[in-house]
Amino acid sequence: MRSGSVTRGGTTLRKSDSLRGYSLSNCARRRYTQIMMANRIGRLELLFWWVASILGGGIMLAIVATLTNTTIKSYPLPLQQALPLIAVSILMLKAALSRFHDIGWPGWGLLLMFVPLVNVLAVLFLATVPGQKGANPYGEPTVFLQRLRKIGSGQVAE
Repeated sequence: MRSGSVTRGGTTLRKSDSLRGYSLSNCARRRYTQIMMANRIGRLELLFWWVASILGGGIMLAIVATLTNTTIKSYPLPLQQALPLIAVSILMLKAALSRFHDIGWPGWGLLLMFVPLVNVLAVLFLATVPGQKGANPYGEPTVFLQRLRKIGSGQVAE
């Protein structure tokens, strides 16, 4: 190792390099991206993330309603009941974004999800059109739930 350089996480930094990139939030972000869905997901993984988020959101909503001693209403929702639904919506939008990337479309395609009736066609489009076989600007094609498989087998790269 040269003088004036530091090794952090397998990366050698020169004295001029900033150590700011190795903050706790950056480490948490790297761990998050290892666990969270990839930048490209296939049709089956889209279905998995949507079903899992709907079921998880329903369970969270039932737990919140039980803890707050309220009923689950359709409108207006109390803030405690709205938060799990917002979290589910964000997760579903991230899955749709990753699916658009798998097809080769930019993230702007996600705006179709906010147009009434067009969003139904967009969901059908995402569920039926196969992704690109090779690498595209958004990365390599992924294996179904590849990141969770790596975590389960202890092969997560740091």
